[in-house]
Amino acid sequence: MPTKRWSAEEEAFLQEQYEDLSNKDLADKFNVSEIAIQRKLARLDCHRQKQKKWSKEDEVFMKKNYMKYSDRELARRFTVSEVAIKRKLHRLKLSRAKKRKEKTEPVKNRPVIMMKKKPDIKPAKNNIEVYSIIKTVYELNQKIFHQIWKDEGIVKDLFHTKQGNNAMIVNFKRLGERVLVFGVSE
Repeated sequence: MPTKRWSAEEEAFLQEQYEDLSNKDLADKFNVSEIAIQRKLARLDCHRQKQKKWSKEDEVFMKKNYMKYSDRELARRFTVSEVAIKRKLHRLKLSRAKKRKEKTEPVKNRPVIMMKKKPDIKPAKNNIEVYSIIKTVYELNQKIFHQIWKDEGIVKDLFHTKQGNNAMIVNFKRLGERVLVFGVSE
């Protein structure tokens, strides 16, 4: 496809009308592709989206309050999108996940699984995590808390592995279904 030579009048028209007309309408008018219009507008520094200029006060407010407010609430406060808030938090190296992990504690009234990794046992399936678990008796539909993963789940099935170990399928809230081997001798 031959390259279009833009006249000064055509460039002036683009600069005046790019906010009112879509790239498709402009492409039809000038008999070029939408990509050609998009690139020409970029070269002319014609942007439809205006990026927010973040002030120091905005950044200080974000650093102090990002844990108190959701992305939606911050987006409303700063009149930007939730994606803009996520990007700004990332640029400021602020993460809610790190803060929440520090505060995670086991909830009372549920069994806690104390485990340590047993690397010498090789399970047949990829989704099996092998652990030596202190408690050796579990029941179906029993709620448990996995202390390493900081996740709670419900025992869905109890069975024996080919190696003769006890195992259970646990449906965790965050991690989904996992197979845990328990009662493994040291």
